Amino acid sequence: MKALVCEMCGSNDIVKKDGLFVCQFCGVKYLPEEAKKLMADEMNISDKISNYYALAQNAYDAGNKQEAEAYCNKIIEIDPACYKAWFLKGSAAGWQSTLQRPRLSECVAAYNKAIDYAPEGIREELLIRAESEITDLATAAVILRGKQFAKWPVEDEVNGFISDISYVLNNVTLFMTHSGITITLPKLTAPIAKAINAYAVKAFEDVISPSYKENNGGHPDNYAWKKYVDRLGYCIDILEVANELCDENDADALLRYENLIYFRTEAINSHSWYYTATQHGLWWHKDQSLSGAAKQLHLNKIHEYEERIKCIRATVAQH
Repeated sequence: MKALVCEMCGSNDIVKKDGLFVCQFCGVKYLPEEAKKLMADEMNISDKISNYYALAQNAYDAGNKQEAEAYCNKIIEIDPACYKAWFLKGSAAGWQSTLQRPRLSECVAAYNKAIDYAPEGIREELLIRAESEITDLATAAVILRGKQFAKWPVEDEVNGFISDISYVLNNVTLFMTHSGITITLPKLTAPIAKAINAYAVKAFEDVISPSYKENNGGHPDNYAWKKYVDRLGYCIDILEVANELCDENDADALLRYENLIYFRTEAINSHSWYYTATQHGLWWHKDQSLSGAAKQLHLNKIHEYEERIKCIRATVAQH
């Protein structure tokens, strides 16, 4: 049977005494008829919450996260301490994130509420679920940026990666501080670093390389060459960020270092063309390329990567 809830203070500590129902918290007394009405009202509210939650869960499972969040909000208006509604609201909000409106902070705030309100026996399960969901949402946030970078590999998107990662890490820290659990960095950052590598490669293969190599009939002019070098630099920048996030001795790190070597080698070997007209047709000549100092900087970094690759391979071989 549902416990009676006092209309005045919200306490459910109501006992029957001398034919009346008395709230032990604020002292309000209810006649038996009034107590029955309280019970009926409480049952109606409980049914309404159950119905709303079922609708929210169905909407969420069907991919309609906005509708799911709306039903969760209805539940929270009725019962602000409903941990199930808070948790589902957090997931629904998080998966509605866009580049223009990231919502991981709302997700974390809702999860914290859910954990605060959850019964002791449920709390541990919620923490495990929240940790898994936050890790997935963090990777999803970087994937959103990666898709953008793969289409438009420009400096603004590099800065966007850095900003997004900072936002993710700040919110994960807030969650860990509030909940008292620790999400190990490799667990959080390894999938992020892997996603960054994948979209750096995709940007190069789909946009950067074709626009350079196909320019001017396979003889890129100065503008195309300069753009190529800049874009290679952006790929290098985000891969360096990925390595700062996660530099484990594993196959994913090995792949990132190999890609860094490839991109820097491409920059070293790249150049533009110009032509002179002769009686036999156009005669193509190499034009602009990186300065000797710039090439040496790339070579120095390549040497660092090669040393790191040796360490990774040695560690992998030991296992």
